[in-house]
Amino acid sequence: MKQLLILLALIFFGLTACSADDDSSSEALNPEASDVATGADGDGASNADVEGPVSDERSELNVPHCRFACETPADCGTGSADSDADNFLCEDGACIPLGCNSETECVQSFTYGYTCAEYPGGQRPPMCQLQCDNAERCTTPDAPALFDADNVACVDGACQNHGCNNDQECAEGMGRGWICATKRGFEVSHSTGCSLRCDTPLDCVRRSNGGTAADADKYTCMEGVCLFTGCKSDSECANAENGGRTVCH
Repeated sequence: MKQLLILLALIFFGLTACSADDDSSSEALNPEASDVATGADGDGASNADVEGPVSDERSELNVPHCRFACETPADCGTGSADSDADNFLCEDGACIPLGCNSETECVQSFTYGYTCAEYPGGQRPPMCQLQCDNAERCTTPDAPALFDADNVACVDGACQNHGCNNDQECAEGMGRGWICATKRGFEVSHSTGCSLRCDTPLDCVRRSNGGTAADADKYTCMEGVCLFTGCKSDSECANAENGGRTVCH
């Protein structure tokens, strides 16, 4: 049970993204954001799957983010086996996560029963995941809706969470105003596939610590889904978090 809770926490917060700008966190909604998450038919029902590749304009995975600054890879990470110098690149002065390298790293960082596995869809670096021989190993009967039996699979011996299935799961797991963006043909930073619902970019702005990286001009509202369009400068990242130790990349 302890191992499973650790796995769910890793997936939920997307730790392997290693982005200092938490543009996909589950912080409280801006008071002006929409209160209700609804499905395609208006009642939170499952949204239809969207076939085909996602275009760049419908994805927020490759836009600039606030990242920790570095001179060498040794400046990056937390120092644990799966988050030290050989798990990062230092590119143009910014830490770029490469993910775990081996099962040994995962065992040293967490415990036995974890392995290094590709992230679902291959859009993020590999991460430490719970080992499995069937999907039942990857969840529990009382798991949150975003992590229950119809959200997980055992793939090549590692547990994978494939994200939300409908708006109701996002509303229950993330809060009012969250909807399932992946079912609408978007790629979002949050590993659950959930995003804020919007009518204008202002709906996408969340409470922050006074920085500018979460301002409305960093978002677009496309088909009712908030998409982060990226930071614009090092200065806004330095003001946002970590006492100036972050850069826009």
